[in-house]
Amino acid sequence: MKIAILTSHSPYNFGANLQAYTTSEYLKSLGHKPVVIDYGRKEKTQKYRKMVPQEQWCAHDKFIEEMLPLSIGVDNNAEIKELFLMEKFDGVIVGADAVWSWPKKQKDIPVYFLDWLFSTPQINHIPAASMSVANMSAGFKHLDKGLREQTKNAISQFRYLSVRDEWTKDVINNHLFKSKEIVQIVNPDPVFMIDQFVDVEFRRNGIISENEKYIICTFPLQSLSIAKWFLKFRVC
Repeated sequence: MKIAILTSHSPYNFGANLQAYTTSEYLKSLGHKPVVIDYGRKEKTQKYRKMVPQEQWCAHDKFIEEMLPLSIGVDNNAEIKELFLMEKFDGVIVGADAVWSWPKKQKDIPVYFLDWLFSTPQINHIPAASMSVANMSAGFKHLDKGLREQTKNAISQFRYLSVRDEWTKDVINNHLFKSKEIVQIVNPDPVFMIDQFVDVEFRRNGIISENEKYIICTFPLQSLSIAKWFLKFRVC
């Protein structure tokens, strides 16, 4: 099957890049052809290049372009609809990552809820699933009644739903569906499967040991609160 992945794949953020990579590699391992929708990268690039050194953003860009099975670039709902009409996908997976967050300043339903897909007759037959999605903002209480109903209707049309954490499960079930258990499945971030898909060259060069379990993480520089958290984490 040719499966579209719509996720936050392109910020200069290691977790975002790796979860997109792992999701696509997992689908390949099942015999599918994944395509990561290259949505919104132009805007994200302009934003994130101001936040990290050139060496880092060059490395992120190289990883995204060489390691992810990207579609052509699309930047708005009209372009993404044209892409879906052209590519004839057999399915679409939204997530992982914090794709169901809703910025308070945004007046329209975000692209990751697939409202544009479900409202387009030529493509609304494509089965849609959410995979380990997260809501990292204030939930949905700030939405007016119309947007809340629109979002509720969109989520109801997904064939399969999984979220990354209990917080996201709670805000969807309680903020939108009035305590109905519409979301029941909590899955971890797919990046935790990355050990299955790491290229053999990494192992051969000794960067990753075959026999060690490992955690890769980054922290803000000179953050006292993070240092205290890490000391507690080591004890655990």
